[in-house]
Amino acid sequence: ESTLLPSSIIDTSGGINTERNETDPTPDVFFEITQYDYWNTAALNHVGDNNYGNILRTCMMDLSLDYCSRVSTKVGENVRDKEVDAILAKHTNDVDAAMEELTLFLKDKVAEVEPFCAIFDECLADDFAEEECQVKSCPFENDVACKYLSSCLIPGVQQEYSAMFSSS
Repeated sequence: ESTLLPSSIIDTSGGINTERNETDPTPDVFFEITQYDYWNTAALNHVGDNNYGNILRTCMMDLSLDYCSRVSTKVGENVRDKEVDAILAKHTNDVDAAMEELTLFLKDKVAEVEPFCAIFDECLADDFAEEECQVKSCPFENDVACKYLSSCLIPGVQQEYSAMFSSS
C-alpha cells in the first residue's frame, strides 16, 4: 500500500474518502496560480519572479499527477472482474474497441470519485489551455489532497523546484 495519505484516502468500506472540509483555511496553490495568471504560459516567463509561476505549476502538476495516479489505482483495484469481462465479451474480435470502452469505463469510475482526476491527463497534455482545466481553487473532493498540494507553497519545497529550474 502507498505511504501517501493511505488512511485519509481509503475509508473503512474499501472506497475512497472524498469528504471536503469547506471551512479549512489551507493555502491553495490553484488559487495562487489563478491569482497571478500562471495558467497563461506567457505570464510564466515574467522577468523578476524567480520562476515562481513555473515552480507553482510544476509542483501542482507533479503532486496532482501523483494523487490522481493513486486514486486511479485504487479505483481500478475496486472494479469487479465481471464488469471487465462484460466489456471484453462485447468485443471478442476487436481488441482496440475493447480497450477503448474499458478506458472510458475506468475514466467514468474515476470521475465518480475525483472528477478532476478524470480530466487531469488531458489538461496536462494540453498545458492546461482549456478553461475547465484552469480551476480557481483546489478541485479535489478530498481535503487531504488539497492539503497535500498546498505543500507547493512551502518555501523549502519551492527551493527544491527552484534548484531544478536553475540546473536546467
